Amino acid sequence: KSMQLMAEVIRDLKKVVFIVDDSPTGHAIKKQMESELFVYGSDVLYSIYEVGSFTEYKKIIRYIDSNDEIGAYYPAAVRLKTKSGGTVTGRDILHWTLAHSHKPAFVSSTLMCRIGAFGGVVVDFSGMGRQAARKGAQILKGTRPGDIAIEDASEFVLAFNIARAKQLGITVEPELLGAAAQLFETMDPDVTPRVFHLVIVQSDDKGCGFGADVEQGMLDELKRHGFIEGKTVKICRFNMKTRQTYRTPKQIHERGLAALKKVYRADPDLVITLGDTAAKEVMLPLVDSSYPVLFGSTMLPPEWYNNYRKFMNNRSNPGHNVSGITGEFQYAKGLKFVKVLFPKAKNIVLIHSGAITWKENFHSLLEQELGDCNSECGFTSIQLKEVSTVREFKELILKYNTDPNVDLVSAVFPAGLTYEDGSVCPVSEIVEWVVAHQTKPDFTFSDSWVRYGYLMAVAIDFEATGHQLGRQVLAVQRGNDPGDMAVQSPEDSYLVINRARAKRLGISLPVSILEAAGKVYDKMEPGKAH
Repeated sequence: KSMQLMAEVIRDLKKVVFIVDDSPTGHAIKKQMESELFVYGSDVLYSIYEVGSFTEYKKIIRYIDSNDEIGAYYPAAVRLKTKSGGTVTGRDILHWTLAHSHKPAFVSSTLMCRIGAFGGVVVDFSGMGRQAARKGAQILKGTRPGDIAIEDASEFVLAFNIARAKQLGITVEPELLGAAAQLFETMDPDVTPRVFHLVIVQSDDKGCGFGADVEQGMLDELKRHGFIEGKTVKICRFNMKTRQTYRTPKQIHERGLAALKKVYRADPDLVITLGDTAAKEVMLPLVDSSYPVLFGSTMLPPEWYNNYRKFMNNRSNPGHNVSGITGEFQYAKGLKFVKVLFPKAKNIVLIHSGAITWKENFHSLLEQELGDCNSECGFTSIQLKEVSTVREFKELILKYNTDPNVDLVSAVFPAGLTYEDGSVCPVSEIVEWVVAHQTKPDFTFSDSWVRYGYLMAVAIDFEATGHQLGRQVLAVQRGNDPGDMAVQSPEDSYLVINRARAKRLGISLPVSILEAAGKVYDKMEPGKAH
């Protein structure tokens, strides 16, 4: 009866999904559904899903909502387990369902219609009461209960929630409305379908760091698919501000706790962490929670985080509730190309900031990568220097400017450096100083830093990795579980050259090098560094 009604109400209905829970009642309902739908026969396709947990159920609802082939669904799950071992019962299941679905739910009771479900062929409980009264009368007249047949409900009626129909943009024909025994014109206040809801936690200040570029790429990808902030997607943001404001381990941990509180209050459909600090302080505590989590722009390999708390079996099969796109630099490729461009170079120095919050791991990573590259790339030595203040940084650059034994100098990531009074120097000021004062050829591992004024890089494009992350966000929105989605590395790396920087350094770039470059910048923009 419900299938017949769905076909009448939903034009060009192609497919319907029924959902039951994994309980004795659910098994019985599923068996009845299979029996009746087999006899009914229809051009409308249907699937019956049996779910054992609220997490599975949510995944099915998201899948239904994102699949254009599915025109309606029939939620019949009445009791589901949570990951914490608790139980979610029918009313709460229905409330969540109606708040997260933009398709009509056909149901079996007037109570569900009253709450906000679209409608259905429902049991007439008044009629059921009359059936029960007739049996009671037989017993009062002396009939043994065991001699009275057990019956199914014999009376069914149509019920619709007009408010929900209007909300979903569905017109119910007047004949059906006239035939309905129950019409509801209001809904529970918390069942209005909400737009896809994200919480984005950034390690840095607003607009700072690679995470800002990744977020922009992600938003551009979502926009391409019709998800526009403020209209079809809601975004709450939390900037941890760990580069300039909250820098001690205690402060950073407290910022992580504050970010987690915002996640719990917002109760989003997806949490996104951008940057290494956000990954450690927010992504890891949410492992195996009810929230899908994606990460991006992490300089450290995901295996480092897996050592703190296991969130993946391996990169191709994470297996928990977390996936993402790494932001790992192309160290080996970059250094090999430095040797191609400067074949006579023997000694290079890399300077990195000891003020970044994940400096110990980053220093170890650089040592490992540089050790692997040293012999392969043909350099005599690759020195790694760590500084924490602006004064130390400038002194090193000026020192190596005049050192005849040093051929190239790279300030790998000069973020978070402090003045003598302890305040943090903006990255743009550091890059402006480097462009003006460093006389040795430099290189980096980021496209954007070449645009700011560094000479060259074999780089990853962080906005492009944002587009990758955006595609993972879309997959989650369609009902996919991050645990089933491979952790990805940036798809592309390419040579980037800044011709203006080469000119300032007096370097003549071969045509073959320029032709091999994926990008060539003709001006320096150190003031845009972040």
